[in-house]
Amino acid sequence: MAEEASEVLVIAIDYGTTFTGVAYGHRNGLRRPTHRDIQCIDDWPGNPRNASNQKVPSEVAYSEKGFDWGNKIQPRNRHREAWTKLLLDETQKEKQLVLMQELDMEQNGANGSRSKNNVSKEPVDIVSDFLTGVRKHVETALEIRFASMLQALRREVVITVPAVWSDKAKNLTYKAVCNAGFNAENTRISMITEPEAAAIYALRDLEDGPFTNIKPGDHFVVCDAGGGTVDIITYRVESTKDAFVIKEAVVGTGDKCGAIFIDREFKSWLRQKVGEEKFGMIRNEWLRPESRMMRSFEEAKMSFEDDNIMALVTMPPEISRENDEALDIDDGEMRLDPEDMREIFDPCVNRVLTLIESQIGEVSSQAAKVKYILVAGGFGKSMYLLKRIRERFSGQSIEVIRPSNSWSAVVRGAVMEKLDPVGKSLVQLRLCRRHYGASLTQPFAESTHGSVPDENVILDKSTGVRFVKGCMTWILSKGDPLQSSKAKTTEIMIPQTLTEGSNKSFEVKILAWNESNPPSRKVKGLEQVCVLSIDLTDLPPESLKTMKISDTKTIKMVACKVDIKIEGSMLEFRVRVGDRECCRALARDA
Repeated sequence: MAEEASEVLVIAIDYGTTFTGVAYGHRNGLRRPTHRDIQCIDDWPGNPRNASNQKVPSEVAYSEKGFDWGNKIQPRNRHREAWTKLLLDETQKEKQLVLMQELDMEQNGANGSRSKNNVSKEPVDIVSDFLTGVRKHVETALEIRFASMLQALRREVVITVPAVWSDKAKNLTYKAVCNAGFNAENTRISMITEPEAAAIYALRDLEDGPFTNIKPGDHFVVCDAGGGTVDIITYRVESTKDAFVIKEAVVGTGDKCGAIFIDREFKSWLRQKVGEEKFGMIRNEWLRPESRMMRSFEEAKMSFEDDNIMALVTMPPEISRENDEALDIDDGEMRLDPEDMREIFDPCVNRVLTLIESQIGEVSSQAAKVKYILVAGGFGKSMYLLKRIRERFSGQSIEVIRPSNSWSAVVRGAVMEKLDPVGKSLVQLRLCRRHYGASLTQPFAESTHGSVPDENVILDKSTGVRFVKGCMTWILSKGDPLQSSKAKTTEIMIPQTLTEGSNKSFEVKILAWNESNPPSRKVKGLEQVCVLSIDLTDLPPESLKTMKISDTKTIKMVACKVDIKIEGSMLEFRVRVGDRECCRALARDA
């Protein structure tokens, strides 16, 4: 068994809003992994001029012949599905569709599921198609690297996901990865949050570099600023002996204020600059990501440092056929001075600063202090963002660090986590991001259930006891600590009378609540994350407990132990009745 555990191929997939990265590492012994053990796929097909790049555009274009993906999409193809990741979180779908409309996403259908080519596709299917192309290319690269030994290797596929994503979004991502063919025989699929993966890579980077003064008790904020989402999590260093051990100190937060929303701000700024009439003359194709205008703005965006250098952005011919001194247009290009760029950047940058400030405030409320801010991700490459973070927090003696390979830090960190031969996670404690509970039937109590509608009250004729349906029993609260190596156990009670008869199985639905105060009854806004099918055949006597209903009535309740353990970014629920395990389910099994 130990020999099998020492031989593994880890493949990490960082499916991003704008770009996707894949990295891999091979463990064939008990040596702790280093940066040199990780390889990023950097020969994506269709790269211009045989360029090397660590990521590929997260885009698909459909035609009668099938589909192209990434760099293989021809510039003339105007019907491409981009930013589909935003639609995977169905709990936020209405908000996402508004965002997509604001981003001028004409290439996606009005409901996010139909392209201009009349190819009916759900978001999860579009992602599956894209990842199918990715998988085929990755397989080719691995065959070249490992040759005949590839088939003999046990595989671990790691999917990175935003920290603030719902369980439903994680489920759809998992489904897309499986549909793309990554779930081959002898393969285990797991998940890790993007900021956690970034933290793992950054700490290893610091460990190998000059920052050797990190000590137990130090707090650091991870700012994973990507193309679509920005995730912020704060960790506390528990140990630096042999290897870093950290724990989450504050519940992670995030927002959709990544790099693509700077594009939205640019379009809004341009509309105001040239006026409604001229802006309305611009053809839609010039507003899409692949257009000459948006590509030139992308270059200006990534090189902006808030210095005195003017940015030049190619303008559509409809508004640039003639030079216009008032609009700073000359020879088809518009000049943007640093003040213009700040106006475009600052709405997103200020939201990032607010997220970081909130985390620092939470740490301060614990009588502690943040020592470092680690910045990673595609948007994290922005020198202007880095400068603003440093300006805001330098007065608090907080050091702002961007690790090497910051754009690929997430996918590299995901590989590092799974390559460790000890199998012990660097993050030993995480904080629950939502409330989790079960919708159960409970004995009627006037003080608690007096206002419950009659249709929710049922009478057990055999005992004369009334029961109330849809009562919430909360088994995990937002902010609860979850140890990586230890399950958290709670108890739920099921009336035995409801399990009598020929049917000895009982379904318990696990529901999640995002807000601060969870409801006492099943209400709109609860999200079902999984179903526990509990087999109550041959109940052991010790599992029955007597509950007093009144002075004259008692009933028997079945005591079910629920063990909750965190697996990467997923929660695993196991149910025990007595000493027997009845069922288990991951939060993605909705």
